[in-house]
Order: sequence, then C-alpha cells, then structure tokens
Amino acid sequence: RSGLELVFHDSFFFIRDLKLGETYKEMAIKIQVSLLIMARKITEIGFTYDLLENENAGISVQQLDDFSTQEDVQQLIMAAKLGKKTLHEIVRDILLERRIMEKNDHKRYVLSDAGKYFFKQLFAQDEEK
Repeated sequence: RSGLELVFHDSFFFIRDLKLGETYKEMAIKIQVSLLIMARKITEIGFTYDLLENENAGISVQQLDDFSTQEDVQQLIMAAKLGKKTLHEIVRDILLERRIMEKNDHKRYVLSDAGKYFFKQLFAQDEEK
C-alpha cells in the first residue's frame, strides 16, 4: 500500500495522501475559509456565487485587495492561521497552486472544476445544519 488514494469526481480527480492527517485537515480549513470569505464578500457587494464559477466573470485582484483591507476579513484570515497575507496572496499561493481556482483570459480568478466541487460541498454542508 502506498498510502495514497485516487479520488474521482465527474470532471476531475485528485490524489489524497492518507498519511497527512492533520496537515491535510488544516489545509482544507484554509481553503474553506478562503472560499467562504470570497463568497460572503461578493454577495455583500451585490453579486452572486456565479461570479466565482463563470469562466467569463471571476473576481479581480482589485476586489480581493479591497476585501483584504476590511477588519472582518483580516480577523478571519488570522483565525484560519493564514498569516499576514492578503486575500489575493492566499488565492495565488494556495487556491491557484492547488488548482482550486484558475486565472481566466480577463486575468480574474474563477473556480476550477475541483474548486466548484469543493465550493458546492462546502455549502451543501452548511445547508444541512
């Protein structure tokens, strides 16, 4: 046994390292918090979640930087142990690196297929509560 698991979903797959345990959970929390912040903030400015899912839309660096200046966002970033990063740095360093998000032709960030799945799972859990 390699300690790895190949996980298939409709339009993507990923490899999960079964030995990572807590490290995997910590990263999952960071990803979840980042997605929740973006979802909350885009709805506050009058957009729907489709902004993150639509390949022709996306969230801009300027929007991410604007969100990062807000005290509630800074508190959530610190609580999730993401350090003193801006939301743009988190998207670039974590979500883009792990293929949760992609950069579209308009240089905006949108959810990848894996990101859309993660996002839907996150909100499905929220709706069950």
